[in-house]
Amino acid sequence: MAPALASGGALAQQGAETAGAPAGGLMEELVVTGTQTARTGFDTPQSVSLFSQEQIERFTASSQADILTQLPGVSAEGGGGEVATNFFVRGLPSGGQFQFTPLQYDGIPAFTTFGLNSSAFDVYVRNDLSIQRLEYVTGGVSNLFGPGSVAGIINYITKKGEPETRGTLGWSIAILIFSFFGGMIAATVIEAINKVGSVFYGPILATFVLAVLFKQVSARGANWGLVSGVAFNIYLWLGEPQVFWFWWNLIGFLVTVGVAILVSGGARPALATDGPTFIAPLRQTAILVAAFATILVVISTFPSLWTSLVALAAG
Repeated sequence: MAPALASGGALAQQGAETAGAPAGGLMEELVVTGTQTARTGFDTPQSVSLFSQEQIERFTASSQADILTQLPGVSAEGGGGEVATNFFVRGLPSGGQFQFTPLQYDGIPAFTTFGLNSSAFDVYVRNDLSIQRLEYVTGGVSNLFGPGSVAGIINYITKKGEPETRGTLGWSIAILIFSFFGGMIAATVIEAINKVGSVFYGPILATFVLAVLFKQVSARGANWGLVSGVAFNIYLWLGEPQVFWFWWNLIGFLVTVGVAILVSGGARPALATDGPTFIAPLRQTAILVAAFATILVVISTFPSLWTSLVALAAG
């Protein structure tokens, strides 16, 4: 009796499956779809690292490698200035390219992920002011987000248009103008950078010194001193070309201090009895002063040495 019941049950089940199958013995197409659900980094089982635009700016990075080196489990070094990054993943052999961690922008691979390229991934696309955030997904699950992502995937997300107007138009225009007239500043790029910097270095340093050592200098006096120091250096640049730009640092410093004290109605150095003040470390201060004095002595004694160094830097 039991075998007969079992046989009857099996026949009934087979009949039910046959009745539910489509004509011709073909199975219906099975489609599996995923859902995009927003989760916090704590709730997701994936290993995700995310850097916002503010965090990337705080890195003060000068190259792609400076940003990518912040990612966990990797090391990065610059291979060609801002780009041509050599990227290595912990525990995986690599020649420095992105073999195991493709580089993407808005989910689009920057280059082929099969290693058949003759150039670095980040030569033609790089981080700039248009980047909103950086996402880095590691582990085997990273294969779901792009081909070739054996160890992880790097994805830069760019900014999208908003109803509110934003941008860096003023800074972009200033850079564009400077690029056209930069060649008129000096014969070499290095000298041009030093000349522009020397206009501001002395006055800015003087402003910090006034804030630390002269407590009675007012904000108005410090501002007037800073503006006067920069303006006087610009006058030396345009009206007194015989004054070497190296001396603008010291001259701007002295002008800033003098004008700030005069506008503030006179000031005296801060004393310990006047209240809590910052006391500069004597050893470090002495080393900086001695180094600056050494530079002045060497340049004054051997002017040809400085000329040779400038010519060497110019190539």
